[in-house]
Amino acid sequence: METLLKVCALPPSQFCEVTRTSDGYYLARAVGDIGLNAFLGRPNPKPKRVTLDRSWGIFRALTLAERKRLIRLARSRNVILRDFLLK
Repeated sequence: METLLKVCALPPSQFCEVTRTSDGYYLARAVGDIGLNAFLGRPNPKPKRVTLDRSWGIFRALTLAERKRLIRLARSRNVILRDFLLK
């Protein structure tokens, strides 16, 4: 989950879980909290280049097996990786 949070540009020190709602909004669970109570909204349709570069850098550094695990985890949480990796 920590890698998924980093790819989504969320600090793992602050959040420990993220999910996407059926209407495209993201929610997160703060460390020590019960439930996904942090409303994050929708990803910026035009994110800063530095944000995309950081997310891609994290993703590229993963092994193939780690990428596959990340993709499976993202799908299980309804997180759409292209919201954070492709623009």
